[in-house]
Amino acid sequence: MYDNLSDTEVRILSLIYEGTCKPSAIAKSLGITLQGVIYHLKVLRSKDIIDSQNKLTKAGFETLYEGLSRISQRISGTLLNLENSKVWEVIADENAEKGDRASLYMKDGFLHSSVLANEEAHGIYTIKAVKGKIAGVTNVSGLIRVETPPVEIIILPDVEELNESDGWNLKLEKKLADLGNSLLFTIGELAYSICVSRNLNITTTFASLESSFEASARGVSSVVLVSSRRMRYEFSKLDQLSKKNPEIKVNMTYI
Repeated sequence: MYDNLSDTEVRILSLIYEGTCKPSAIAKSLGITLQGVIYHLKVLRSKDIIDSQNKLTKAGFETLYEGLSRISQRISGTLLNLENSKVWEVIADENAEKGDRASLYMKDGFLHSSVLANEEAHGIYTIKAVKGKIAGVTNVSGLIRVETPPVEIIILPDVEELNESDGWNLKLEKKLADLGNSLLFTIGELAYSICVSRNLNITTTFASLESSFEASARGVSSVVLVSSRRMRYEFSKLDQLSKKNPEIKVNMTYI
């Protein structure tokens, strides 16, 4: 509606919409002078965007929406340009020259590049690429397809319950066999000791939940072993990770 509205005036309208109507409070929130705020309010009032009580009019709501949309589009464009200009670390599958086109894809959890045509995700080599070595790619565009496997969490009995029955041993062995060659993470001493006693190849014993979500995001299967007692302290972290990565499913199995 008002294309000549400044970003400062849009920010003032946003504060008014949120309930900050006093000029002094607006000035403090924006970090500008009170005189500057009074001037902008006068301009907005002259255009019937706010009323005499510094409240949004009907036109004010429409103007605020248009102004925020304009700022959002500009920020999105800037973020996209920044994303495209950054250098991505890749493992080169073939030799290539600086400036050559690079096709990108995920393999075994790591980003690879190839000179073979792949219209879904591609960029430009920033340096000469040597097969099997690290290279840099910029101006990345397109979609890097990754199938995200679920994060598998196996919850073990607490230490007091381990000797009550041998049934959990067989159940654990069967579950691990079903998961095949998944990366293995442990949380706590009990899970770690059980894996060591079975000569299992542990991937990591630290930041295991974070690592399992990172693995899944890269298309790699993983399983986390944790005792029931320790898991009680991990649910909050698990909830945060699930909200941050809604595309990743979590399967929990109690042994």
